[in-house]
Amino acid sequence: MKPNYQEDQAEQLRQRSERRSHKESKEEQMSVSSLPSRSETHKNKRNKMKVRISFPLARLLLILFMLLVLIAVFAPLWLDQ
Repeated sequence: MKPNYQEDQAEQLRQRSERRSHKESKEEQMSVSSLPSRSETHKNKRNKMKVRISFPLARLLLILFMLLVLIAVFAPLWLDQ
């Protein structure tokens, strides 16, 4: 026995679509409510600036290393004079 689809062939699809959209809207509401507030998010960005302090230190160490290499290369010339 086949169901009678002559009245409305797309009724099952509409029902599936409505159920799916209803589930998605619930998921969206739940995900938005679990997010932190804006002020909390921006407070975390202020703390990340401390990472930049290490880069000048790395540059300083690199410059000191290059100076050490130059001194090691030119020291024999200075000592001979």
